[in-house]
Amino acid sequence: MLPASSANTSHRYCPVAAPGTNIATKSPTSWSQRSTNSRQGSKRRLVGRQVFSPLDLERTFGLVGGDIMHGALTLDQLFSARPVLGHGNYRAPIQGLYMCGSGTHPGGGVTGAPGHNAAREILKDLKRR
Repeated sequence: MLPASSANTSHRYCPVAAPGTNIATKSPTSWSQRSTNSRQGSKRRLVGRQVFSPLDLERTFGLVGGDIMHGALTLDQLFSARPVLGHGNYRAPIQGLYMCGSGTHPGGGVTGAPGHNAAREILKDLKRR
C-alpha cells in the first residue's frame, strides 16, 4: 500500500456502449463509484476524478461511439485491412500524408506501434527519392 503522501494516477477504459445502443444513456459514474469503494480507504484519499461517457468521448475527441480503438478489432479490420483494404501500408491517398493512429495496424492502445510502423514507411519513401 502506498504511503499517505504518495500520489497515484489510475486510468480505466471500460467500454459500455454496445453496437446499436444509445450512447447518450450510458453513464460510467456508477462504475467509477463502485471501483473507488472497492479499494480500502481510497475514497477518502481521492482528490479528483474525471469520467467520460462514450458520448463524451465521441463529442470531445471525435471517437465514434466512444471507441478508443478507432474501429472494432474484428477480422475485417486487422493487418492490411486496417483502416481499409488498400491503405494498410500507413500511406494515405494523398502523397506525403501518412496514417499512424489507432485506426491503423495494430490498433489502439499505448504501444506506439502504429507510429513506429508509419515512421518506417516514411523512411523507406525518403530513401527512394
